[in-house]
Amino acid sequence: MKSNASALCVCLVVCALAVHAQQPMPSVSLGSVKVTLGTQEDKTIAQFQQKYQNVNLVTEPSAPIREWMIASGKERYSSPNVDVYAKNNRIIGAQFSQEIVSTDAAFDSLFTIASKLSDEGRTTCQISTGTGYLPDAGLSKASVALECGVYQVTLLRNQFKDSTGQLISGYLLLESFGTITIPSPASPAP
Repeated sequence: MKSNASALCVCLVVCALAVHAQQPMPSVSLGSVKVTLGTQEDKTIAQFQQKYQNVNLVTEPSAPIREWMIASGKERYSSPNVDVYAKNNRIIGAQFSQEIVSTDAAFDSLFTIASKLSDEGRTTCQISTGTGYLPDAGLSKASVALECGVYQVTLLRNQFKDSTGQLISGYLLLESFGTITIPSPASPAP
């Protein structure tokens, strides 16, 4: 009986590894350029530089984690855009960001990302929501986030009233994986 349990345990581990091996590496895309976890930073950035004019290194070149901002339009903060994070010439994270102009576009974007996650076998997700209010700006914020392993997808809504009292809403879609924050440098000792 003990050997059957051991064999079953080994079979379950092998099956789990086989399923895990079938999942592609996490990635996000801006146009035809794909940013994939673990790939070389220099090659990925070179692809962006061939397609886009707004490819900017945000951190110091010698920083332990380098952050790149790539915008699709002529302006530095054009939408859509992607932030790429790298360490030792390897991609460790990325965040795709796109302004959404309508509720139909919001649905289409979420459907596209959910389909991608489903196709990749990443179907175990946690859902969270958040709200906030910035009284000085009169800005209400709300978010819905899906965390699916290394992926996170967030839909943000910002609302405020204009000078005529009309409610204005703006939506932003974020798709990210891996490390997407830069650790702040340690404070110098007194």
